[in-house]
Amino acid sequence: MTIYPVHCWSGFGLEQPVADVDYFPNGGEKQPGCPNEIGKHLFSLITGKIGALVDGVACSHMRVLDLFIESINSPCHFRSYPCASLADYKAGRCTSCGAGCANMGFDSNTGHPHHGTYYLSTHGATPYCAQ
Repeated sequence: MTIYPVHCWSGFGLEQPVADVDYFPNGGEKQPGCPNEIGKHLFSLITGKIGALVDGVACSHMRVLDLFIESINSPCHFRSYPCASLADYKAGRCTSCGAGCANMGFDSNTGHPHHGTYYLSTHGATPYCAQ
């Protein structure tokens, strides 16, 4: 199982599926609740505020930890929908289970085994699970 919290454009993660099951929360791009101000990141770099720079840039990438921890401590199962591409997800074409949904996180192996690429939406703060 692979969870992609950010798209490769930000320098972290992968854009292409590589595992038997790949999850892309919020499309795998910028995560809700994370800063996305390039000018602010550059200002932090210029003024020597490395901690602020790392926190801002890494927020989306590190969200995977929050999501996984919540998948352990919450009754919510992070239902994820099969989807062929980011374009289909953005177009709203990935909102039904079709051949079957999969759970992201701790409960990912419950039920029958899944293969493929799955997308889901989350909230920007805890509780992250949007179901």
